Amino acid sequence: MVTAKFDLPALERSLKKAAKAFGETSAQAVIRWGVSVCRDLAVQTQVFGKRKGGRPKSSYKPGEKIEDKQINSLMAGAMNVLLIVPKVGAANAKGLRSAGEVNNWIESNRGKRGRTPKLPLDQRRVCTQSVFDSAFKQRIALAGIAKGAWLGAGMELSKHEAGTARIGVGKNFLGYTQKHASRGHAVPAKSGFSPVAILENKAAHSASSWVLNNSSKRDAVAFGARKTITWYRKALKAKLDKV
Repeated sequence: MVTAKFDLPALERSLKKAAKAFGETSAQAVIRWGVSVCRDLAVQTQVFGKRKGGRPKSSYKPGEKIEDKQINSLMAGAMNVLLIVPKVGAANAKGLRSAGEVNNWIESNRGKRGRTPKLPLDQRRVCTQSVFDSAFKQRIALAGIAKGAWLGAGMELSKHEAGTARIGVGKNFLGYTQKHASRGHAVPAKSGFSPVAILENKAAHSASSWVLNNSSKRDAVAFGARKTITWYRKALKAKLDKV
């Protein structure tokens, strides 16, 4: 495991200097920073959690619409509290017979950090493969909505980036989620002593720790600052090369 610690005030000072060298205001730097943060929030959304060994068997084939790391995270959380059985009898009190029941059971077992504890086998509820796959497909769809909303906020903010060279959000960047971009909103930073940009994800479940935990949010802010500083350095070099 790799743990990264960031000195955010130092990153902010470096970002301000990089923007000034490029001939831009602190407000413009914050706007570009916000776009970068939105991109990273979309990537960070619901990817935490690890599972030893291979992926549990599932007949659901998401193709290229979801990252393997996210599938493993979602699957691991579900399989901590479930057992897949060939058939659920009518008299089986532990049986879950619909996707809604499966997802409600998973959510009811989440702890403070958003993760599900690994229950003893005799405490797990059971469901068939087809019911599980239906529930799992719904969970992936929710993750895509939360990701797409962050990208939507980034797209909105990117409209306020100056010049033709922008950080932006490319049409192929997590493209399968971008149909949900309308669920995101952003307010650009305005000139002043301490400019602030506001990022909003309107997908209600995006506030849940199992979708995006606080550590991932902090990482996105810090990584976004570092990436924006790097962008300024490259943009400044390209500008000087034209002289």
